[in-house]
Amino acid sequence: MLSSVKVLVKNRFLLGFLSGMASLFFFILIVGYSFFSQGTTISLSGENLARQISKQVEDEAKRRMPEFITRAGLVMPQEMAKLAANEFAQTNIDFLGVEFKLPEETLKSIELKLEENFRLSFSNMVEEIKPEVLAEEIGRTAYILSREGLKRQFDGKIIEVKTNHWLTVPVKIEIN
Repeated sequence: MLSSVKVLVKNRFLLGFLSGMASLFFFILIVGYSFFSQGTTISLSGENLARQISKQVEDEAKRRMPEFITRAGLVMPQEMAKLAANEFAQTNIDFLGVEFKLPEETLKSIELKLEENFRLSFSNMVEEIKPEVLAEEIGRTAYILSREGLKRQFDGKIIEVKTNHWLTVPVKIEIN
């Protein structure tokens, strides 16, 4: 009789152990299914992201602004002079009731003189430009635009993250 009690106790222990393991397995299965079907939410600070973007844009602007201003100083006067000379080329001159266009040599001289004047004016204007101040303003603008843009573009968006070749997890992005 004692041996049948030992067998019964062993069977009960084994039965309890197996039912506990099955319950744990089903619990993990339900939690896993819930997680993988509903996904998860990632909450990001729009303020911090916008600050980082602003800082990077400002640093890049500080680095590139002197070169940009120099290139603009070379190109802008020439382009402005061409535009102004084209306006003169399309203008009819009225002299004693007779209309005529300016001769090509005159137009070329006007364009060269305009370019010289624009270059001098632009040179004076460039001397007053402070690249650091301009870069800071660009950084502030980048902050405002990125703060609004991140919220508008990513807040509430759900992306599918592929964890391996057969499992994807939906991830909802929350920008606060």
